[in-house]
Amino acid sequence: LEGTSSVLGSEFLRSLVRTLATTMGFRYTFVGETSGDSGSVRTLAVWADGQLAPDFEYALKDTPCEQVIGKETCVYPEGVAKLFPKDRLLTEMGVESYVGVPLFDAEKKPIGILVGLDSLPMDEGKVKPVFSVFAQRASMEMARKKAEDERRRSEDLLKAFVDNATAVIFMKDSEGRFLLINRWYERTFGAR
Repeated sequence: LEGTSSVLGSEFLRSLVRTLATTMGFRYTFVGETSGDSGSVRTLAVWADGQLAPDFEYALKDTPCEQVIGKETCVYPEGVAKLFPKDRLLTEMGVESYVGVPLFDAEKKPIGILVGLDSLPMDEGKVKPVFSVFAQRASMEMARKKAEDERRRSEDLLKAFVDNATAVIFMKDSEGRFLLINRWYERTFGAR
């Protein structure tokens, strides 16, 4: 966790997948968020074969991730491609083993998944606790980022409302300095 403690947002998620892959020796790791209907996952950070890779979206149906989202950690220490024959990506990527940990927000609603995949078998006893710790941190960061995005959207909405209002709107601090004026104020009284 030391390698990811000083960063936030997207940089944190990229650092997380890189650190997990290199620490555990996995070919692939990714963190993704669920879609509104939880029928698909959109990745937020992907590590593949020693480097960051482009994000992608995939349907959950007939994948090992379908068993994880909103449920519990799943580890398939070997033979995962044979267990999920309809998931062609597993075969194409040469995946032998899988670990997936669900991510939840503070209200225990599913928000995503943290996944590790490798071309060799994995030791369930080693990967499960490590991924669980990283999943808690990923969940907190995703919730923080979501709250920040919502705050930014609210500020943008308020700014649009204030700027487009047909009334004079302004705000001053206790020293009489303007903190906010809208377009109608500028039209009526000129620039500050």
